[in-house]
Amino acid sequence: MNQILTFFFGLVGGFALTQAPLAGTFLASLEPLVDVIGLVSIVVFSAVLIYKGIRAFFGIS
Repeated sequence: MNQILTFFFGLVGGFALTQAPLAGTFLASLEPLVDVIGLVSIVVFSAVLIYKGIRAFFGIS
């Protein structure tokens, strides 16, 4: 269960990165990079959660 929560919070962190308001700060030039990192983390953690869910559904350890 602890591992699933870790993956879930990684997914939430990816969403937070895509929604982070960087305009008007010294990090504004990094905004496209932060968005890409956020999108990649969303895709990766979503895929892991789906994979773990399918394995749990079929009873594969």
